[in-house]
Amino acid sequence: MSDAAAPPTPYDAWADLPQAGRLLDRRSLDGLPPIDALRARTLDDLRDALTHLAGSEDVGALGSLLDTVLLDVAGLRDGWRKQPQLTAADAETLLDGTTLKPRWVLGQRLAVFTTGVPRIGLHQGRRVFAHVVEYLRRRRITFGLLTNGRAWRLVFADADNLAWVEWFADQWLSGDVPTQGLTLFRRLLSPAALTPGAPDAPLLAAVRATRRGQAQLSSELGENVRRAVERLLQSRRAVVEEAWSPAVARDTYDAACRFVMRLVVVLFAEARDLLPIDNPIYHHGYGLRGLLESFQGVGAERLRQRHAAWPRLLGLFHCSTTGRRTRAWWCPPWGRALPRGKRRGGRSSRGAGEGGVRRAPADRRGRARHGAPPLAHHRERAARRPVGAGAPPGGLLRAHQ
Repeated sequence: MSDAAAPPTPYDAWADLPQAGRLLDRRSLDGLPPIDALRARTLDDLRDALTHLAGSEDVGALGSLLDTVLLDVAGLRDGWRKQPQLTAADAETLLDGTTLKPRWVLGQRLAVFTTGVPRIGLHQGRRVFAHVVEYLRRRRITFGLLTNGRAWRLVFADADNLAWVEWFADQWLSGDVPTQGLTLFRRLLSPAALTPGAPDAPLLAAVRATRRGQAQLSSELGENVRRAVERLLQSRRAVVEEAWSPAVARDTYDAACRFVMRLVVVLFAEARDLLPIDNPIYHHGYGLRGLLESFQGVGAERLRQRHAAWPRLLGLFHCSTTGRRTRAWWCPPWGRALPRGKRRGGRSSRGAGEGGVRRAPADRRGRARHGAPPLAHHRERAARRPVGAGAPPGGLLRAHQ
């Protein structure tokens, strides 16, 4: 069997893009209209526009980049109404009193917004993104494109759904060759994909087909979890091999499943702003989205030499399980569904633990009130428990504490 890795497919490139809400599935992505190859002159113009934006403070640099990307690269040359043609009737007063007007409008199909925030969807960029979503829903415009020149986020928002995908312009070119990310950008925003058809434009029809296919998500998630678990066990073979035997194989596999499912839950929580993703400490020190962003643009050999991701994940799990409150940021513990002061089964709801289990408050010496043993006592018992009794081995045990 050859060890050579298979070349990445367009869907692999799609899966690597930052996104939320599952804008397109594999079948819908493959069903989009094909596009023609870019000319070398267009690639040179794109590189020049990106370079000019990165090294200039000229306010017109972003406008020139919009012309290059949307008119030349995407091919959307007809039907635009641009900023001088947009009047007060195109502006919308939002809930917080902000008046928002797009920079370009392509009928009811696409509205383009620009911003000066460095990160879209994070920190100050969260408010900008929320404004765009509100504008699209009020005006019933199918898609929105929000960009600061470096990041390009395509948004689908209606009354019941919200999904988006984001590209980074510095990853569009690899030497003199367009990357698959740029090809995907052109396929989604091509004239053929956005031109109204019967009954919908191909891109809108693909998005709606994906919405109807949400019932298949559970089976796809299960298959992806299975593959992730196998890859996790293979990568941690040096740690779990000593404990691997027919007697404990099931417990080790269950521990790996719990580890991967925690990743799924964290990704779900971050996508819905249930964790403090806008806080720099969490984003750069704990968050999964920040971890994935740190991998972008890093070579495979350098990734193999880095070992900081594993302890970072363990810290994230511990933080989300027990909670973390400091002056700079706060992460709520899992299982904070019960309000304080309520009782269930005769136990106090103070001190949320994992899975909704409430820990009794401890005194200054660490001893729990109401006669319950301290938390350290339970951890000592868990450490003494044999692997076959359900405790995950090695580093996986620390991930679930």
